Amino acid sequence: MAQPYSVVGKDGTESVLYAFGGVAANDGNQPQAGLIMDGSGNLYWTTTIGGMSCVYQRLGCGTVFKISSDSTETILHEFGNNDTQFPQSALVFDKNNNLLGTTQNGAMYKIAPDGTETIVIASLGGYYASNLVQDRSGNFYGTTGTGGDPERCKSNLPGCGLVFKVGSDGVETVLHTFNGRVRFPLGVTLYNGVLYGTAGGGSKNCGAKGCGTVFSVKK
Repeated sequence: MAQPYSVVGKDGTESVLYAFGGVAANDGNQPQAGLIMDGSGNLYWTTTIGGMSCVYQRLGCGTVFKISSDSTETILHEFGNNDTQFPQSALVFDKNNNLLGTTQNGAMYKIAPDGTETIVIASLGGYYASNLVQDRSGNFYGTTGTGGDPERCKSNLPGCGLVFKVGSDGVETVLHTFNGRVRFPLGVTLYNGVLYGTAGGGSKNCGAKGCGTVFSVKK
């Protein structure tokens, strides 16, 4: 079944800009992350699966694509067996108009304007990497849903997650590991030098894993 991308105007009118064709169309499948727009009105997004560069249950390993202002789709990159797989986060632009994002298996990648992919960090220290936010110096920040110190987390899981920084030189620094009061961080935003985010677990309000938390970490 095609999965449409649509917008809603100020008056509440919906317009379908593009409908994905799924496996048969080889144009990507299951777009889940948020989208971004460039100065020309082109939209950029990822699909978690789809593409033809790898076979995962015959569904592909994900794509990065562009939808132009006339609703034409262009696949910029298909993730394959020799790079990372299953992009999950929204994309961001760096200062050179490269697209950067993260994947379910905890990698950070960069897509050049010509579609060339570079793996910036092969492993950020955990799985389910979040969206990226960028400061004025070109450093990127995000979270992983697992990772960190399992002992500090007091959990059978591989850690409760962490907050990372990737400098403009491509070097990663772990800024914080969660100890169980916050578990499975989902995403972050940056404001006045402080990272704010939400997590799917943590606190003791409803069982050992908690019902979710909001957190802040100084960068």
